[in-house]
Parts: sequence; C-alpha cells; structure tokens
Amino acid sequence: MDIEKQYSNEFRILTNEGQLVDGWSNIYQHCKTEAIVAFILSNLLHLSEEDSNILIKAAILHDWYKKSEIEITRKEGLEGYERAGKESFNKLSSMGVEQRIVDIAHSVGTTSLKEISISTDFLKRLMHYIDDICKDDTIVAVNERVDYLESQEKYKELNHSGKAIHNGKTNFQVQRKLGLEIQKQIESILNIKSNSLVPLIQHLFRNFISSRSDMQPNQEYTELNSHIRHYSNMRFAQLTIFLALTGGLIATVFTKIDSSRMLLRIFLDIVGLFLGVIFWIIEESSTTKWKAFKKRGEILEASLGYRQLIEFPESKPVSATVATRILFIGVLFFWFLAILKHSGIFCI
Repeated sequence: MDIEKQYSNEFRILTNEGQLVDGWSNIYQHCKTEAIVAFILSNLLHLSEEDSNILIKAAILHDWYKKSEIEITRKEGLEGYERAGKESFNKLSSMGVEQRIVDIAHSVGTTSLKEISISTDFLKRLMHYIDDICKDDTIVAVNERVDYLESQEKYKELNHSGKAIHNGKTNFQVQRKLGLEIQKQIESILNIKSNSLVPLIQHLFRNFISSRSDMQPNQEYTELNSHIRHYSNMRFAQLTIFLALTGGLIATVFTKIDSSRMLLRIFLDIVGLFLGVIFWIIEESSTTKWKAFKKRGEILEASLGYRQLIEFPESKPVSATVATRILFIGVLFFWFLAILKHSGIFCI
C-alpha cells in the first residue's frame, strides 16, 4: 500500500495548511512514520477498517500544527503549548476533518497525559503509544524516547510543570509509565512476550519500507500460504485415513471374528486404541504447525497491506480443531470400552 497516495487528503494538510515543507519536512516524515506504525498496529490488532482508517489519519495529522506550535511557544513559553493545542484542534475541525479523527490526533504529548491515564478509549491509547515510540522517523523503545525528551534542555520547563498536575511527578515520568502500561496492554492482547512489541514493530516497519521500494511480492508470504494449504490438505487426508482404518477394524472385530477368538478381538481393540492415539498426535502436530504458519502470515500481512489471513473467518460455535478432538476422544473411549467388554471386565 502506498500510504501517501491512500491518504493523500491528510498528507495535503501537512504540506498546505501545516506548511511542513523545506526545513520542516522532517516533521512530515515523522508523521508518515507514525502513520505506518498505525497501519501495522491496526493489522496486528485486527482493528475494523473504520477504526484502522481513523487511527492512520489521526497519526498523519497529530503534528500537522507543529510549525505553528514551535513559533508560538518560542514567543509565549510554556503557556503557548495550551494555546497551540486549542488552535490546532479548532482549525483541524474547521477544515471538515471528522471529529473522531481530530480527537484521536490530539491524544499525544504531555497535554493529554491526564486524560489518557484514565481513558478506556483504545484508539486514543494506541495513538498516544505510537507517538511514544516514534523518534523523528525511527522506531525506538518507550524508555529511549523518554530518555531523549528528558535530556533536552528546551523541554525542561515543560517537563517539570507536570509536578503540579501529577502529584509531584514530572510529565515525562508519567509519560514513561503510561507508555509502558499501554505497551503491556497491547502485548497481552497479541499474546506475545513482554517487551517484544517494539522489536516486532521495527521488523514490520522495515518490511513495509522494503516492500514499497521494490514492489515485489514477499517471497516468505507466498511460501507461507503454500505451507498453510499443505497442512490443511494433510489434516484432511490424515482424518480420512484414520476413519477408514477405524471403520475397517470395527467391522472386523464385531462382524468377522466369532466369539471363540476373544484374544484376537482384544488384540485388534488395542490396535484400534493405539491407532487413535498415534493419529491424534499426528493431527495435533499438523494443527500446531498450521496455526504457527497462519500466525506468521498475519504478522507479514501487517507490513504488506494484505488482509487475507487477518480476516480469516473463525468457526462458530465450535472450531474444526475442537470438533476433531471430540471425534478422537469418542473413538478412544469406544475402543477402551471394547477392550473392557471383550476381556470380560465390563459387560454392555
């Protein structure tokens, strides 16, 4: 996906109304970086198309007024941040930008800390986190980003002004804590290891940039889809063979062997039980590999702009995996009862 082409109206605001050109083009690139991260997180978190578009547009526009903000704060000092924020909000709204997008776009920086700390609005928290890990046009850890802000003399007054608002804590101390808290929330949703989110985003960001530069299909993604099809077919074939063998054994044990050959019946019952266990193990192994390839494919789709696996419909109310497990449990229970019956321990 060409993000500048897809969201040309928002990028036009950066260059025209925001005047982020020439010496201010670094801010334009910063906004573009945050838009790509918003796109990546939208796909990883399976956001709806509507929420995804809102988040990406907000990421593009979050610093659209940065040039004016810098000019205002140079003249007015600390008080200028609040005035610049209000002007940015009102002017963006007056341009006809959807109010939800304007709200999300202004969920960044120190002025939003108090609100985001208690907010349950997931898009606002995502937008705040995205800004916490984007330093210029690179992706960095929350701690690295906040360390940089704390080291800047020009932000010293802004930082310490937070003590009056946050019970003695500076703005950047609160920002660090909040950023890590949101990161933990996202990692929990994705079911990934602690502190692995930023490296994952960095990897997907590099994939996104490289895929845009050569516009060639991602070879790994193509191979993954091939593996997914292979294991899907394998699971079906395994189940077919298992049912055929089980059906044959049942017919042999209960219709073709007379009661005088009870030891043979018991032996074939045990064979049936053994086959059930073996095929169940093989099925679980195939399922695990299929899920692993699918999960990896979803991660790649987050950087390539595809949604084939991300929007793959889930089976309801019972998945194929659960149904297959129920089948195996039923067959194993059947052979267990057959062993008890034919050995005379249990009568049916």
